[in-house]
Amino acid sequence: MCLHSTQNNKNLLFYRNEIKSQSGSGYKIEEMLKWHGNYTRLEKTMNYLQWLFPIQSTRGTNNHAQLLQREEAEVLKIKSRVFVVV
Repeated sequence: MCLHSTQNNKNLLFYRNEIKSQSGSGYKIEEMLKWHGNYTRLEKTMNYLQWLFPIQSTRGTNNHAQLLQREEAEVLKIKSRVFVVV
């Protein structure tokens, strides 16, 4: 897998706040983190979960979320600076 391709590393780009989620209206991670405490919104909108917590399994509930690629997981583990600090 090439991590320079946006086709394969959407989770990484999302965590770097470079792209919006690919479901619903699409939100960047900075926008989603502002929902903290807005429980009504969090309950009504569940398609954000697999963007904030990507998984490697196809058993997720959001078909628009990219599965977490092994190489992405390694980068996210090694380079914690890719996460947005709010």
